[in-house]
Amino acid sequence: MLPEFLRRKVFLRQETVYPNQKKSIISKVFNDDNNLKKIARTVKTEGMETDAQILTNNQEVILTKQKKMEEDVKAIAEQLFNLSQVVMTIPGIAQNEKAADEAAMG
Repeated sequence: MLPEFLRRKVFLRQETVYPNQKKSIISKVFNDDNNLKKIARTVKTEGMETDAQILTNNQEVILTKQKKMEEDVKAIAEQLFNLSQVVMTIPGIAQNEKAADEAAMG
């Protein structure tokens, strides 16, 4: 009558093995280390983005912002041109502008 921890160390436990028994596909998959490693690698990488994916996503965001800024700049330039045309149609301002341009050049 040995305590359990000594009995585990001293006595070998017996296990019955049935070599001709057919194994299920699931047990073959889970007992295969390569498949377990592949499954673990897949699970590990599914939730995480790679550095390339992160850079691609950031680049797409930046390009979208850049296109919007280009459109805004074009709209502002067009509004500025229209505003300058309106200002030139006012008689007093147009004469002062021409006089200032002639003074600057001349």
